[in-house]
Amino acid sequence: MGEQVIYFEKASDATKAFMDQYKKQEDQVFYWQELSEQEQKSCLEKATCFVIATFKITSELIKAAPKLKLIQRAGIGLDNVDLKAAQERRIQVANTPGVNAVSVAELTIGFILSLYRKINFMNEATQEGKWLMWEYRPFMHEMSGKVHGILGMGNVGREVAKRSKAFNTQILYYDAYRLSAEQEQDLGIGFAPLERILKESDILSVHIPLLEETRNLISEKELALMKKNAILINVARGNIVDEKAVAKALQEGMLAGAAFDTFAIEPFELSSPLADCPNVILTPHIAGGTLDVLKEGIKRSFENIRRIEKGESLVGGV
Repeated sequence: MGEQVIYFEKASDATKAFMDQYKKQEDQVFYWQELSEQEQKSCLEKATCFVIATFKITSELIKAAPKLKLIQRAGIGLDNVDLKAAQERRIQVANTPGVNAVSVAELTIGFILSLYRKINFMNEATQEGKWLMWEYRPFMHEMSGKVHGILGMGNVGREVAKRSKAFNTQILYYDAYRLSAEQEQDLGIGFAPLERILKESDILSVHIPLLEETRNLISEKELALMKKNAILINVARGNIVDEKAVAKALQEGMLAGAAFDTFAIEPFELSSPLADCPNVILTPHIAGGTLDVLKEGIKRSFENIRRIEKGESLVGGV
C-alpha cells in the first residue's frame, strides 16, 4: 500500500517529473491547486502526507486529514505550519535544512552586485535608448574592501560568507549561537554584536529565522545606526525587517539601496511602502527557487516519507 501525498504548491511539469522520479509506484500524488473543492475534500480524507513549500498548513487542514502522518516542507523554516495542531494529533513535521542554501546565497550576491552596479536600472535605461555611460559612475561600487555584515550564520549565512569572501570583503556576523573559533577561522569571519555590525557594515544581509525575538529586528532605530551609503538585503522572512522603516530610510537618503525577496504580506501588494521606493529591488520569494533546489527538495521529502513507513527518525524533523 502506497502513501497518499498531497502537494500543495503550483506544480510545473518539472515538479511532476521529479515526483514521478522519487515516489514509489504505489504512491499517489495529488496536486492541490488542480483539484476542485470536492476533490480537495476527498483527498484530505485519505491523505497520509502533506508536501509543501510556502503554502500555509492550518489547523483546519490538519483536522480535515484524519490519516495524516507527516507534514513535510521542501524548504527551510516551519512558520507556515500550525505546529501546535500537528503536535496535538501527533503528526510528524519536517523540513529540509540546507536544501536551498546555495541558491539563496547566490541570489544574495546577485542582489549586492545589482545594487552596487545598478544593473536593473541600467538595463531599463539602455532599452529605453538612454546612454548613461558616465552619469552613474560616482554612485557605483565594488564589493572588494567593503564590510559585509551577515545576520545569521546557519547554512545560508555560511554559503553567503564563502561567496562574499571571494569578492574580498571583510565579514562580521551576528548569530544567537556563535560558531567555534576554528569555524570562524576557516570561514575568515569575525563575530560582533548587532550594534557594531549595523554601524560598520557597508552591506547588511539577513539570514535568520522569523521568531518572536527576531520580529522587526531591523526597524527605524537600527536603520538610524547604519551608514547612509549602506545597502540592505533581506532574503529571510518579511517580518524580520520593518518595510515601512526601510522605505522611509530610502526616501530620505538614509540608506543607499535595498533588496527584498520576502515580505510581511505575500503576495506583495502595490500598497506596500516599498512599491515606489528608489534604489530597491523586489522579487517574489524566489531565493530558493531553482530547478536544482526543486529536485533535491522533492527527493529529500520522499526520503522522509520512506522513513515514516519504516518507523525511522526523520531528517529535519521537529
